[in-house]
Amino acid sequence: MSPSHANKRGVRYRYYVSQAVLQNRKTQAGSIMRASAPDVEELVVAAVRHQFGAPGLSDRDLVALHIARIVLRPRHIEVTIREPDPASHQLAEAGDDCRADMQDERADGRSQSPSLLTIPWVPVGAKARKGIAFEPAGGQSLDPVARDTLLTAIARARCWMDDLVEGRVRSFQEIAKIEGKVERHIRYLAPLAYLSPGIVEAIENGTAHAGLTVTSLARALPHSWAEQEQKLCIS
Repeated sequence: MSPSHANKRGVRYRYYVSQAVLQNRKTQAGSIMRASAPDVEELVVAAVRHQFGAPGLSDRDLVALHIARIVLRPRHIEVTIREPDPASHQLAEAGDDCRADMQDERADGRSQSPSLLTIPWVPVGAKARKGIAFEPAGGQSLDPVARDTLLTAIARARCWMDDLVEGRVRSFQEIAKIEGKVERHIRYLAPLAYLSPGIVEAIENGTAHAGLTVTSLARALPHSWAEQEQKLCIS
């Protein structure tokens, strides 16, 4: 799969798209032809960080050091991990907006004792994203990986806003440089710092909707806590 994007009303949406689709060979494409890049990246980074720790590493460096290959399946993501290679740390500076997450195959020959990390995942279709973001689904709840991904994003957003308020950083641009992200990504997730306590509790307890992702949570988040909870069907 290759990184791609679409611009709609001034907003850039990033995807990973099957090479077969890009080359007009749709009949030869696998079961997953396109996936939201932020959704996949958040899950993968959270799972790998949980596996290896490394709190001092940026997401980009973490991926470069530990991931050899990522395969998307209809119900899960398969991540081939390898032992850290000091030389691969330099790959963190390459690529555009997490391109290394999916495309870097150069380190495969140096991997040591690779193992497979399986992450539960259900792709969300484009139509579902344009319509109602969340609705009750028969008692389904968050799995541990999705819960940790959401809580990590919320904690980061709170740290960013605390740093801004207390003067440890001067701008979102400075935060983006520290995190190894684009400024738009930081601005997009920053509102999670002001998430309703009821929603945070539902995420911590695993009772939030199973389809909840960092991307869908941050999108058009209302300022009112009551409106936030109404949007996410959390009482």
